[in-house]
Parts: sequence; C-alpha cells; structure tokens
Amino acid sequence: MMVFHHRRQWLAKAARRVAAGVALLAEPVRWLHRRFRHRPAADAALWEGEARFRLLIQRAPVPLGCLDREGNVRSLNDRFLLLFGYTLADIPTFQEWLRRAYPDEASRRAFLAAWQAARDQAARTGTAMPPLETTVTCRDGTLRAVEISGIELGGDLRIMDAGIPEIE
Repeated sequence: MMVFHHRRQWLAKAARRVAAGVALLAEPVRWLHRRFRHRPAADAALWEGEARFRLLIQRAPVPLGCLDREGNVRSLNDRFLLLFGYTLADIPTFQEWLRRAYPDEASRRAFLAAWQAARDQAARTGTAMPPLETTVTCRDGTLRAVEISGIELGGDLRIMDAGIPEIE
C-alpha cells in the first residue's frame, strides 16, 4: 500500500509540473496566435498579387521574353508568339533565337555586337538597355522591323522587349 501511495504522490507532482509547464507556454502561444493569425490572409494576397502580375506580363500588349543568366529562354508572352510565331520549343535559348531571327551570319554578328554594346552601356549606367532598331526574321520567314531593348533584373533575368517602331 505504501508503494502505491508513493506512486500516486509522484504522479500528482508530475502532473502539477506538466500543468505548470503548459501554463508557462500558454501566454507565448496566445501571443504567437495573435501575431500570426492574419498571416494566411496576407500570404493569400501575396500569391494573388503574384498571379495577377504574371497574367499582366503574359497578356501585355508588347512582346516580352525572359532569359536566365545562362541564356535559356524562361518565358515568352502571348504577344511575342503572335508577332514572331516562335514558341519556347522553337527557341529554348538566346543562341537559338539569334540563329532563327538572324539566319544570315553577318546580320547575326552585327546584332550581337550591338546587343552586347547596349548591355555594357546599361551595366555602366545602371539603366535599361537602349533600344536597338533591327529587322527580325519571324517563324514564317517574314521580316519584321522592331526595336529591341532589355533590362537586367538581379543579374538572373533579362527581360527583352521587341516593340514595333511607329509607322511614320
């Protein structure tokens, strides 16, 4: 009977310690709940904003393409496809786009030299690349006069746009 009594006392003490520990945690847990209870709504708003921005880029009225640091084409918007006819499958890299847009070696080299000079100028000044007037060969073989410029974003992405010059 004595052993049972000691076990009971020990269990009672252990239960009091656990209850005291839970009581100590209750206030920090309440504080965390108050602090972060609106977090899911903020996260949802952030995701919604990002989705809207992606949709804006995809449906922008100017052709846009994203390149990564290695020269892989990450995305092309709807307008790019409409004006030039190229898909990501057609031009998975900047080099492939150059080859198709400038099938003539001399025009490709001329554009690439101008592109590099514009990139260097943008890097020196911390601004967007100045527009380059050029003629691009579309997927169907037609030629399209455009202005191409771009901007470096965090060193990872280059956004390239190919606006069509105004007809005079």
